[in-house]
Amino acid sequence: MRKKEYGSDFHYTDDQRYRTDVHTPNLFSTCSHLYYSGRAALYAILQNGIRKFGWKKIYMPSYYCHEVDDYIRTLDIDIAYYNANPFSEPAEQVFDDEASNVLLVVNYFGIRMPDHRSIRNMVIIKDLTHDLRQPHCIDADYTFGSLRKILPVPVGGFVHTREPGILPPPAWSVQAEEMALRRCTAMYLKKNYLEGGEADKPFFRSLFASGEQAFAEPRGDMGLPAVVREYLISLDIEKMIAAKQKNAAAIRAAIVPNDQFELISSGDFSEFACILKFNSTDCRNNLRNYLIENDIYPIVLWPGQLNEQDRTTADRILFVPIDFRYDSDDMQYLASTVNNFWHNG
Repeated sequence: MRKKEYGSDFHYTDDQRYRTDVHTPNLFSTCSHLYYSGRAALYAILQNGIRKFGWKKIYMPSYYCHEVDDYIRTLDIDIAYYNANPFSEPAEQVFDDEASNVLLVVNYFGIRMPDHRSIRNMVIIKDLTHDLRQPHCIDADYTFGSLRKILPVPVGGFVHTREPGILPPPAWSVQAEEMALRRCTAMYLKKNYLEGGEADKPFFRSLFASGEQAFAEPRGDMGLPAVVREYLISLDIEKMIAAKQKNAAAIRAAIVPNDQFELISSGDFSEFACILKFNSTDCRNNLRNYLIENDIYPIVLWPGQLNEQDRTTADRILFVPIDFRYDSDDMQYLASTVNNFWHNG
């Protein structure tokens, strides 16, 4: 790549190190339930459970992307919230542990999965968006997730079920095809731009943005478009995840700690980004702005939290991209930029 930018939407990858042939299986080659998005995947699970099993209530974690709540709100199921935060142990929860109720558990950033071992009767659904290493997790009735947060796909979500045949196949949608093609175009144009071509950045950013808005619109259980499925199953996903783990270890070793932030990591470097947890929102925002000035586009998760503790968490964490697009030299550059901010400030 001639131009270096870090983060933001994935570009189309033709890097043969991370592609495979259609006869070599990856984590999703045999998955029969692939959807337009993670939200559409969750919608499909709930819609089927309401119709077939009479599900009445879903317990959603308090710290979450609450646009997901809005997507499923049209379904005939009550939404309740339980306290869950990636950096604190909640007080003992009180659930109606009945077979007609559902508990949604989230793998937070690849570093923490809230404990649900006390549940005896409720249906367990796990959101594995941030850690795709084992999408068929066996200690849940259903697992699902978005694919575009870790993989270079324009759209995508998946479902695995513990009981085969319990979920009907996803529905084809012309809207899903059209929106996916829009984001495919944006990904290709971004690749052209990074390679020094004539692609117009504001134009492909507008395509990404319009596609992003479409994720929030409740459109039901739309299936994954065929053109995206072929691309998805050609990716060497295991190698992409391994590259990210290697980068996580490298940047963690290179960032110089100080008393303004904590560097959060899992024991096996499975975090989906380099996670910095700050003492103050101002400090977080100042570093964020500095990184953007240096063509590094960090992630903030998630605005719009419902209680004070979760809002404080969302306002004080920053995620620096470390995915397979980058190598050890890039990790040194990212770490040096973070270190220089403190040194020059």
